[in-house]
Amino acid sequence: MITKQPIMFKTTDGLVFVDELEARKHEALIEAKDEYETARKRYAGFLFESQKTADNQAFQFGIFHTYWYIAEIFYFPSLISVQFHIRNCELDDNDHVVILRHETDNARGFVRYRISDLYMHKENAEIALLAAQQERLSELTDVVAKLEESIQNDEDDD
Repeated sequence: MITKQPIMFKTTDGLVFVDELEARKHEALIEAKDEYETARKRYAGFLFESQKTADNQAFQFGIFHTYWYIAEIFYFPSLISVQFHIRNCELDDNDHVVILRHETDNARGFVRYRISDLYMHKENAEIALLAAQQERLSELTDVVAKLEESIQNDEDDD
């Protein structure tokens, strides 16, 4: 017995459609996505080349260099050194440059650093660290003053 088979349209990603127009729309979507990915990679290259550190130095991709980062350690600003390789660089979901660095000395796994938060020169990082520590100290001084005031008010109420 002879049966009539419907005409099928196969797209480059392997999907099969009965409707030629739907297949063409899907194929256009595939092509647009490929163009988008190519443009995004090109954009990333230009973005990487334009990145500046917190001390306004050009980030040196492909050069194994030590950078300085102000991290919160035990709720107080501290200076740590970090090193990167070009293979650790990527764009985040908002197309901001992010660097991934695998931490082998603790359980944090991959830690993300923005280039604009890194310092190329330790001296500049130390100046920024001092300012961050002074700001934190001021915040803590305010908290202590409020606590002392609260304790004094409680004693006055008794």
